[in-house]
Amino acid sequence: MHETGIALEVFRSALESARAEAGQQVRLKSIRVSIGDRSAVDPNLLEHAWQSIVIGTRHDGAELKVKWCPSRRYCPSCHKTKDSSLGSWLPICPDCGDAIEIDGGLELDLDLVEFDVASPLTKRPNFSRTDHNKNV
Repeated sequence: MHETGIALEVFRSALESARAEAGQQVRLKSIRVSIGDRSAVDPNLLEHAWQSIVIGTRHDGAELKVKWCPSRRYCPSCHKTKDSSLGSWLPICPDCGDAIEIDGGLELDLDLVEFDVASPLTKRPNFSRTDHNKNV
């Protein structure tokens, strides 16, 4: 299940991007990725892996949104665009059996990172001091 490694890299990249923008104290809220149908990534497994990475951390509840990007398949022999069905890996026209041209579907992109900035903790000064050397 290589989706776990991909989810971990998405997490690292998103966190790095958020920290570059706002500093160390960030909390990831929502991440959007584009996944192509020929990228060999299962969106459901990727979302499951994402949840296993963020659960129990300050980013718990951060949502991974997947934009599915189908490839475009064209058969020059039939002069028609063919449907891109999930799992259709063979570059062969289902109607005539000739080779088809495939465009796209290889996307694996981090598109959007939404995050909150945590306010730094500040200590209140202690003003309950007694000054015994007071001038009268």
